[in-house]
Amino acid sequence: MKMLFGVKLGLAIAALSVGVTSASVYYFYSTTSQLIMHQMTGRLKDIGHLGTFLFDPEVRESIVRLKAAVDRDSQVSVTDIQRLKL
Repeated sequence: MKMLFGVKLGLAIAALSVGVTSASVYYFYSTTSQLIMHQMTGRLKDIGHLGTFLFDPEVRESIVRLKAAVDRDSQVSVTDIQRLKL
């Protein structure tokens, strides 16, 4: 079955336009996503920094001690791992 040159040309142009459109949409989505994540990260850092001024020095020291205690108590020893039944 033979296809006319005009039909082949139309299909080629349609395929090319779909490919270019798909690539453009992907690029736009990727760029926008990275930009939004970067801006959200910056705003959350700003909020966290400004939020620290709401705490008294005593509360800040308590938070530091609590964090140290959690870090210290959350570590698992080798004997604890060996006691686990597989």
